[in-house]
Amino acid sequence: MNARIDRVDWHGLRAWRLRGASGATALITEHGAQVLSWATADGRERLYLSPRSHYRERAAIRGGIPVIFPQFGGRGPLPKHGFARTSAWRSTLASSDGGSATVRFELRDDAATRAIWPFGFRAILELRLEAAAIELTLGVENTGEAGFDFTCALHTYLRVDPGATARIGRLEQHDLAIEGDVDRVFPNAPPALTLRDASSTLAITRAGFPDTVVWNPGPVRAAALDDMPPDDWRVMVCVEAACVERAQRLEPAQVWRGSQRLDAAIR
Repeated sequence: MNARIDRVDWHGLRAWRLRGASGATALITEHGAQVLSWATADGRERLYLSPRSHYRERAAIRGGIPVIFPQFGGRGPLPKHGFARTSAWRSTLASSDGGSATVRFELRDDAATRAIWPFGFRAILELRLEAAAIELTLGVENTGEAGFDFTCALHTYLRVDPGATARIGRLEQHDLAIEGDVDRVFPNAPPALTLRDASSTLAITRAGFPDTVVWNPGPVRAAALDDMPPDDWRVMVCVEAACVERAQRLEPAQVWRGSQRLDAAIR
């Protein structure tokens, strides 16, 4: 079976479903250029998506891989996590090369973005689905006449088994155990990490992004979220490729790129 890409409707949002020759699948919406699902050939869903997520214009979707740009969190004057994750991106590429499939989306400045962030830019998000891996590449180009600073992240929600403590390896001198509330930025973190739960190991590698962010709301903060079941903190952890501690500077015509790869093929 060759790889294929289909246009689909997802809760009223325009989306693309990718299917690789191995049977692996991915789902990405034009809303936010957000990956909502990645299932490996064994049928296991690797991303967490809240069953209470909001699917409407200008709303953030809880789960998958939101694109954070041009501001991470509340570190600046813009709305939390910027506007990219709630904007309508435009599809510019959908291709398959036998075993794998690739889609690409573009977001440009418009009147709405310039009203709160007065800069010219083009952002590109590319998703490549392989036999046992996905790779996301985020690119930002300064298309205006003035330089700008930005922070960004691929806010990756990973699904983990609830029955045992998930551990992130290679992040510190010892494994980081995910046992509840955690919200930490690891500046200049190692580029290759692992996430282990009771049944599998996932390799997480990044390039271009200097930092890693690890987030889990824990029971108290999860109970306060209206778009997430209160016990779902047990089945997810965010391991984010990020540019947070030091803003990235782009002068006119300059381009920045960063990528994150998730690989389930390791043992």
